Amino acid sequence: MVLAMNEYVLKKDLEVEVRFDIVAITKNKASFDIEHLEDAFLYF
Repeated sequence: MVLAMNEYVLKKDLEVEVRFDIVAITKNKASFDIEHLEDAFLYF
């Protein structure tokens, strides 16, 4: 995933900061819980 992101940014000549987030959606009996983890992991 990191290699694909890096290739895309390089090919498009983008000047952007990239971060990886994780969104977890858990179903309970009658509802859903949503958890958003920003900057979930670092890449090099």
